[in-house]
Amino acid sequence: MKAMLPDGNTQLANAGIPQAGAGLRPTDSRFRKLTRPVGAIALTLSLIGGARAEQVLLMNFKGTLTMTSPDAKLVHQPINSDALASHCLQTIGISNTGPFTLVFHQDSSDIGDTIEVVNKTNGVFACGVLRLYFQEHFERADGTLSKRFAYGYNYINGNSFGTAILNERTTMDKQGHTNRFVIDGSLQWYWTNAMEVWSGTFTTGAPLTFTNAP
Repeated sequence: MKAMLPDGNTQLANAGIPQAGAGLRPTDSRFRKLTRPVGAIALTLSLIGGARAEQVLLMNFKGTLTMTSPDAKLVHQPINSDALASHCLQTIGISNTGPFTLVFHQDSSDIGDTIEVVNKTNGVFACGVLRLYFQEHFERADGTLSKRFAYGYNYINGNSFGTAILNERTTMDKQGHTNRFVIDGSLQWYWTNAMEVWSGTFTTGAPLTFTNAP
């Protein structure tokens, strides 16, 4: 089992999520705070652990971006993986999206998975879209399906700004060997620095291999 950290705030700090000062934290109860009893964190980590292994999977996303127009009307814009990756890259000043791709980084840390944009050739991280942490799940006895609920965190602070439902599906041959693994599900979150709501569905492809990995 992976090493467990003492509390939720320490976990998020180690995971790279900055913690806002007390005066900056929202007080609305709709926000999922990163403070959980040690026992609950231990249980969550044990659920995340198990037979899962870290891998980077190509991700196909299709959904809707909802925002407010200058005349205070709601605008709904179709989006896909390329649009999502482009939006993420623009936040760090990159306009050329050609060298990059959207990926689902399974088991990227002790507390969950991440959706990232990485370099197609070497796998180097460029920017992060969403962190899917503190997952709860149940699964079939034969291990062919695991259904998971996750809280979505951005890369700005330690409050949750979305949710995800994940379905991990495994098919096996007659000898019991895994011959296909795929994750699909639904995502919904809002981009805090732009007041935009993003939602949609996704599915993953085969694990990525990088020809010039550092």
